[in-house]
Amino acid sequence: MMGQARKGGYRPREWKWTWDVNRAINNVWIGDYNAGLQLKLKGAVDTWGIYELKPEGVPRSWGNEGRGGCTVIEDGDQVVVRAYSGERSLHAGEELLFRFGLLVTPVKLLDRAHWSQRYYHIFGPPEDAARCGATIINVHQGNELNPYINYPFLATDKLSAYVDRAHSLGLRVKIYYTVRELTNHVVEFWALRSLGDEIFTDGPGGGGAWLREHVVSHYAPAWHETLPTGEVDAAIATTGLSRWHNYYLEGLAWLLRNVEIDGLYLDGIGYDRQIMKRVRKVLDRNRPAHSSISTRATSFHSMISESAPQINTWSTSPTSTASGMGKGTITTNRQIIGLSRSREFLLGFSVRRFRTTGIRGVGCSMG
Repeated sequence: MMGQARKGGYRPREWKWTWDVNRAINNVWIGDYNAGLQLKLKGAVDTWGIYELKPEGVPRSWGNEGRGGCTVIEDGDQVVVRAYSGERSLHAGEELLFRFGLLVTPVKLLDRAHWSQRYYHIFGPPEDAARCGATIINVHQGNELNPYINYPFLATDKLSAYVDRAHSLGLRVKIYYTVRELTNHVVEFWALRSLGDEIFTDGPGGGGAWLREHVVSHYAPAWHETLPTGEVDAAIATTGLSRWHNYYLEGLAWLLRNVEIDGLYLDGIGYDRQIMKRVRKVLDRNRPAHSSISTRATSFHSMISESAPQINTWSTSPTSTASGMGKGTITTNRQIIGLSRSREFLLGFSVRRFRTTGIRGVGCSMG
């Protein structure tokens, strides 16, 4: 069992949970590697909070001003999950919408090739990655190849040359490119700003000096980083779903065709299952034999679980965060899906040790 404030592990005989606006933990998974089921309790509209339920708040129907919750109780040879809203009074003609989602696991067969994949996260020459035994390079933002967050179109000559070198060594290259926030270096910045809060989230303002001086108000500051060149990348938050997602998908298709990247590394997922399905189609249509999607293991939450059929692996460093890895660090990956007779668990870990360039690490694989 995992979810609703319960850490992953063996299911207790009884578990009780109530809503908390400060924690986005309104889903629970029960099962094992052969079969499992996730339940997610939803509000009237889909929410995008990874950590909390603000600003949408606890669903009025399920929450019922603190009276709602969920219980998981072992009853003989069965386990009963009861979601409740508590007593309430309704006026004649009043309607309440109780939305929920179910996810049956495993979602697809295990790709055995993932056991041979080794991810390299530190920025450097592809030859360094090859010497360490890596097979896939994840290019994060904030370097000369991909300097500005979620807008990898201003250094494509350098990125393309890097990808060509990596391919010549038999390596694949994936880049960090998602939504959720957008650099102030985006060429279309003022065109997007003119659309009000359709693309950029309304907010209190603040953040970096450039944002305070030029954007002034009605925006939400996000990622902020001083680049090696001395430039400042000052991003602002974007809305959950908008026409920008169409631009994002067209941009991904362009990168696949012209730069020949081999997929995406997502630190988190800022779009819904329908957009993820479109991402998967763009990858498969433009580089069908090479493209894959990986996401960081610590980013697992309900939005990622709903997108699990389209994701290939979780990649992670067992010794440090993705942005703080030491030189030469290689990570194995955790695959989200399981095979019915696999020894790995859907929400558990199979751990093995390895050595690379004198650095001891732990490789984790998820079935």
